[in-house]
Amino acid sequence: MRASMTPDDFNRWLAFRQLCPDKMERLIHVCKIGFTLLANAWGAKIDPCDLDPQREDEREHDATPQQAAAIVAMALGKPDGNRNR
Repeated sequence: MRASMTPDDFNRWLAFRQLCPDKMERLIHVCKIGFTLLANAWGAKIDPCDLDPQREDEREHDATPQQAAAIVAMALGKPDGNRNR
């Protein structure tokens, strides 16, 4: 369907979806907000966007060198300086 649309048709379709959203999408959105409120009440500190893997922010993938070293240390353990090579 989308392959045969012109850009104007697609823009109209997007506008229509904002005015008349899909009921299942609306239910999923409401559930994400409810789960986020519950998790935050328990101290998790998450955002509804964190529950949607398709809308990841690209900044999440950029780690500082200190963060990268901490991730490696957690995954592999700290390097042993006493090892002879």
